[in-house]
Amino acid sequence: MTIDCHVHFISDNRDEGSFVSHQFKKSLTYRVLANQLGVDIRMSEADQEHTFLNVLRRQLYQSKFVNYAVLLALDATYNEQGEFLPNRTPIKTSNKTVMRLAHDYPEFLPGISIHPYREDAIDKLEELAEAGAVLCKWVPNTQNINGMAAKCQRFYRALVKHQLPLLTHCGREHTLPTVNQRLGDPTLMQVALESGVKVILAHGGSSTLQDAIPTVNATFQLMDRFPNCYADLSALLAVGRLSVLRYWLARPEYHSRLLFGTDYPVPMSLQQVLFGMDYRVSQLINSQNSYFDKYFLTLWALGFQEGVFNNALAVLGPTTQQWLQVEPKPTFLPSKALRMQRADSDVTL
Repeated sequence: MTIDCHVHFISDNRDEGSFVSHQFKKSLTYRVLANQLGVDIRMSEADQEHTFLNVLRRQLYQSKFVNYAVLLALDATYNEQGEFLPNRTPIKTSNKTVMRLAHDYPEFLPGISIHPYREDAIDKLEELAEAGAVLCKWVPNTQNINGMAAKCQRFYRALVKHQLPLLTHCGREHTLPTVNQRLGDPTLMQVALESGVKVILAHGGSSTLQDAIPTVNATFQLMDRFPNCYADLSALLAVGRLSVLRYWLARPEYHSRLLFGTDYPVPMSLQQVLFGMDYRVSQLINSQNSYFDKYFLTLWALGFQEGVFNNALAVLGPTTQQWLQVEPKPTFLPSKALRMQRADSDVTL
């Protein structure tokens, strides 16, 4: 069973506490994402959410390989005193929104987001863990979260109590405006790991471009020290992180702690990845209608171990099983002989 542990949802449902700031709506990033998803930014907020939801559900419905998607909330930005910063918050997808969607549509699992500096952070975590949350998501660079801060320690204890993993962005953040790019350093999760939290370092624990390999090396060092340290493969098919794929392929000893994730709807740079690949495999990938199948098959063709696609179920929170209603899709994978063994090739990602 394959679960995509890293799927975003955009909502401007202010009745539920979700919103997209007017400033972010004017940004090129938002316009590109909206255009990719067939969303007309002149639509009403309700129609934009409806379109975004329908496109996402259609992509999952068409997928032959991906059964579920963890739909990620994103809490607002707060300062060190726990005060909400509306002018520094580009987007908020509320926990209420993702919980509603998970209850309404069986292909979604709820991934909550709670800023640890909030005065009510522990109460919110207790409430949402009981309601069935399967993980907690942070984007520290944008939300202004320092994983080493004293205020985080009580939050870590609560995560451990409820066996909820923490999925955290790693490296520089380019999609959303940021408060402090240094907060994406994976080594700032050391206290969380020492506390016993299952930490999932997003994007293979990498940053982008010149910082990519040093941050992955830091992730490997954390994995060596902490068996509760994981990573996902989200956004590694995007421009700026492609070099990380080859680096991970060369380290199969860590694949048992690598999770399948896409970072939907972040665009993929498939042509750069598929160049030089066996023609039959390239054609198979390009013929897929589903975003999720293109991502899945590209990782398979590159040589990632089969377990990578099934690891999430053992890492997500204990309530995950109660959400699993959809029948598992039959596993069909192209012949292993058709894989492009890039780790042994001269092709540069």
